[in-house]
Amino acid sequence: MTVNKNNSKNSMNILYEGNRNEDSFKKIPDSLKFLPPIVLLTLSILTKSLVEEWLFMWIFGFSIFFCCKWITLVDALNNSPNVSKLRAVLYMFGWVGMDAKRFLTDNKQLEVQNKVWLETISKILIGLFLMYVITEKVYSINHLLGGWIGLAGFGIFMHFGLFHLIALIWNKFGVNVKPVINSPLYSTSLTDFWSNRWNLAFRDLSRNYILRPLAPKIGVPYAMIIVFLISGLIHELILSFPANGGYGLPTLYFIIQIIGLFVERSKIGKKLGLMNALRGRIFAFLVIFGPFSLLFHKAFIEKIMLPFLYQINAL
Repeated sequence: MTVNKNNSKNSMNILYEGNRNEDSFKKIPDSLKFLPPIVLLTLSILTKSLVEEWLFMWIFGFSIFFCCKWITLVDALNNSPNVSKLRAVLYMFGWVGMDAKRFLTDNKQLEVQNKVWLETISKILIGLFLMYVITEKVYSINHLLGGWIGLAGFGIFMHFGLFHLIALIWNKFGVNVKPVINSPLYSTSLTDFWSNRWNLAFRDLSRNYILRPLAPKIGVPYAMIIVFLISGLIHELILSFPANGGYGLPTLYFIIQIIGLFVERSKIGKKLGLMNALRGRIFAFLVIFGPFSLLFHKAFIEKIMLPFLYQINAL
């Protein structure tokens, strides 16, 4: 099968040719930056008593997601107004990352190897296999374990597979975005996992809006603590609040991560080699996965995950 390069180039020009005055943005005032998120969050919270717990989790989670997307978009447009309106809309609704500036302005076309496409599709298939084949078998033995297997399958399908596939498609169209999940199993340390590998959307968000503004004022360690505490709060809102239970457990999970990071960077941690090679990898996985049941606690599995798996016919 041959590809018409002219057609391919024309399709990419749709994204690039918005750098004209008639198709660019004027400065967006702060009132329009914060009012839509406030309205969206308020409306989503009002649905809590109207829908089932699993559905409210998705409604509330998506509202938080789009609030963050909107704020990052507004800031990027105010700094780089000569962006096509189409590309701004595609950032809001067609990309899962929070790297607005990169998505809107970086036109470096990347060449994606065939094996990367195959690896990504294989992750999608593995996730589906876990959800639709293994979950039900494990559920019949232990319902909580079945819920965690279903959660793992869904995570592999969505975070490792689908999100990576979306990034590859944008790369194909000349938008230089990076996958939001960057081979976490290759992490050499706990710092490497949280800084460079896992959920780079939140990494970008927290760096730009928390870490960089606060670090010069209170120091990097205290700013880092605030980042992880806010992450705990967000997970409380998305996991515990919809389930009406398990409050405090996700926050405790991220407190353990904070402690692990400080141990890793301490004199003892450096002597033990916790930031590199095999020891660092073992320490990281123990800290990350050891307390995993605190993050995805029993209330979340029973009231959110299992009903969701029923809805998608995985159980």
